[in-house]
Amino acid sequence: MKAKQKIQNIRSEVVFDYVKNLQLQKIVNPDYLSELAKVHMDAGRFSEAANIIIKFKFFDKFDIMELIMQLVEANRVPSAKLLLDCKPELKVQVIRNLSNQKHHKVAANFVKDYKMNPDDFPELQSIIARNSSCYFISRAFRARNHSEFLPLHKIEDLF
Repeated sequence: MKAKQKIQNIRSEVVFDYVKNLQLQKIVNPDYLSELAKVHMDAGRFSEAANIIIKFKFFDKFDIMELIMQLVEANRVPSAKLLLDCKPELKVQVIRNLSNQKHHKVAANFVKDYKMNPDDFPELQSIIARNSSCYFISRAFRARNHSEFLPLHKIEDLF
């Protein structure tokens, strides 16, 4: 019984191995582990919850899309990517949801990492093009002796 109580206090990455190696499968049922993942989510420990959900395959018991968005918001992109690897049908929707000013870099990395067609995400392309344009145009307004200064004719050539 003490082994079961300790599950709440150990890191979620080792819960699976802990249950398996101590042969607690009969004592620790899936409902208990699912509730543990819910406790982590309610406490804002989204990465911990994601680890439990992935290891014990509780995908149908949680809103995976919302969890991925929470992970990205908490800057836990590797955990979000692990969930996407397990639920590939969510990739397009996640990228569309991340196609905003705040998370466009994460969305672009997902497009690149999953070798998706960037043309399928015109809103993301628009954001990236606008940000790139602003970056290069701002370089023309720097002091001539600044290391990032570019004359206007070179910026025109880039476009």
